[in-house]
Amino acid sequence: MTTAPTLTPAAFAAKWRGNATTEKAAAQEHFIDLCRMLGEPTPNEADPTGAQYAFERRVDSAATSHSAHCSRATWPDITHLIGSDSRRTLSRRLSC
Repeated sequence: MTTAPTLTPAAFAAKWRGNATTEKAAAQEHFIDLCRMLGEPTPNEADPTGAQYAFERRVDSAATSHSAHCSRATWPDITHLIGSDSRRTLSRRLSC
């Protein structure tokens, strides 16, 4: 569902040039402005339920025992993408 852009590139640049907020504080508004500039729907416009397209959507994995034990969200399993030395380091860093 592409629509006509409602923010010009010049207006986008003027708004964000010299912005002093932190990346985390400005990230969602910056993304929404990009959507407006490109004529694309925002996450809420594209998916009001947040089922497929949302900011900070929780990701669950099949292996929930570590998550339950640590009382935090489970990170996606990417260990198959890295070497064994990195896997050991990652495992030590993620352990509770």
